[in-house]
Amino acid sequence: MKAKEKVKVTTMNEMIPQIGKKVVVNEKEIGIFLTDNGDLYAIGNICPHKEGPLSEGTVSG
Repeated sequence: MKAKEKVKVTTMNEMIPQIGKKVVVNEKEIGIFLTDNGDLYAIGNICPHKEGPLSEGTVSG
């Protein structure tokens, strides 16, 4: 996959505000989060502090 290649992994209708969703793209886990104001964020799914899955947590701040 090229760095700027787009890959559809979910729809906005499948996202729940403040609840993470795990997706896997090219064997890499990504956490996707929808904020209360409708912003969507994607980040590597590993917590840098405890090395657990970020997608199992909730959005804060």
